Amino acid sequence: MTIITTHKSYSLGTKKVLDIMFSLLNLDEYISQLKEAGVDLVKLAKLIISFKMENPDTTFSISACATWGNQPEILRYFGLEPFDEQTLYRAVRTIGDNFESTLKYLEKQVFSHIPTKPSAIFIDWTTAVLWGLHASLGAYGYSKAKRTDKHQVTIGAAMVSKPYCIPVGLTLQAGNITDMIHFQRTLIQISKELGEDTIIVFDKGASSQTNFELVEAVGLKYLTSLRFNKTLDRHIEKFWDSEIVCINDTETDEMKKLYAMTIRYPSRTDFIFFSQERKNNDIEAVRREVRKKFGVSDEYGMKKIKCNGTIQTQIIKYEDIEDQIDEAVEAKLTGREGFFTLTTDADLTAEEAIKLYREKDAIEKFFHTMKTEMKLEPLRVRRNDAMKGVILITYLVQLFLAIMKYLIPDIAKKSVKFIIKELCCLTETVIYGRKGPKGKITSNFTLTNTRILNFDFEKSWVKTEG
Repeated sequence: MTIITTHKSYSLGTKKVLDIMFSLLNLDEYISQLKEAGVDLVKLAKLIISFKMENPDTTFSISACATWGNQPEILRYFGLEPFDEQTLYRAVRTIGDNFESTLKYLEKQVFSHIPTKPSAIFIDWTTAVLWGLHASLGAYGYSKAKRTDKHQVTIGAAMVSKPYCIPVGLTLQAGNITDMIHFQRTLIQISKELGEDTIIVFDKGASSQTNFELVEAVGLKYLTSLRFNKTLDRHIEKFWDSEIVCINDTETDEMKKLYAMTIRYPSRTDFIFFSQERKNNDIEAVRREVRKKFGVSDEYGMKKIKCNGTIQTQIIKYEDIEDQIDEAVEAKLTGREGFFTLTTDADLTAEEAIKLYREKDAIEKFFHTMKTEMKLEPLRVRRNDAMKGVILITYLVQLFLAIMKYLIPDIAKKSVKFIIKELCCLTETVIYGRKGPKGKITSNFTLTNTRILNFDFEKSWVKTEG
């Protein structure tokens, strides 16, 4: 009698993709050198990364990974024997111990397949919540997750601009390190692979004269936002009397038109932009802040009154304090509403500068995916090497998917979570007989996972000369 058992093997699609990506980046050879004895680190690394792809909605857990990985079918896919949790923990720590060298290797691999030196590199920084007080990189500091009660670790990343949008750098610093200081490590990590005309694009959190000079010292250009100061205020006062241009003059909606003033200096160019839509949003934000301080969230409120010896609630309108709110809003306005600024030492027009700066949104999406869709935080680790290992594993998932999205235009606009879900749709039906498995049937192919698994990556990922 034949017994038919259906087993959903989510790792079937991700395992095949990992085999392809490891081959493209020659990671099998590189990772095998990181460990001389014991269980094959390449197979363990593939299993750990596959588990992370299978479970993007949960933070990484060694225990859960060991339970998942010790299933007979999973062991068969990855060519492993049963193992314990400590084996996986040591593997993660080994990966973390080689954090910097692995990133340098990956950086060289990616740049060796980019035909020309990139015209721009986006860099940005974020924080990740760290549970526990043992890892030395953890520190109290500003938290983008609003968890100032927990230790943080700051993460910096670099990404090649369009059309590649492939991450090429990752740096870690203590949780109390500012973007302005972290900038230096991130820049130095990637600067050797860049050409003289490459523009480093970053936000105003890292803007400083010291960082501008550092960019110039390594032979690169910069484009960043500026903090407002008295000099810019004087230009803003004369904005409408100066030579300004409308960047999007084909726009019919006056609210969305963008005007620009160009101020040229011997060593740099400043751009001041104005948008009526942005001005309205800025004023509305000030109004919300003022109303909150007045204890007013809308035009109605509640008032406690005493009637016939009992406390009752009465709905009242705040008409009597609206004039006070208007006065407070007027007092808080600075005249900068609707304006924003950029500065660069590259040869860019206002239109080119704003277009390139807006493309920096790609690296912000990278962090959003890492922290929200891939659930990087909170980091539940006790050691720096384990923390680095977990972060590097999450980075590798996004690196692989970024390469896939670049090489396959069909999926370029698909989210990381969607692509992973499509790869996890593959279902394998294992047919068992009296003496064990007799055969298997693979099903549940979709347009996306079929396109990925049938794509000739080796032919498209061509190594450039030199």
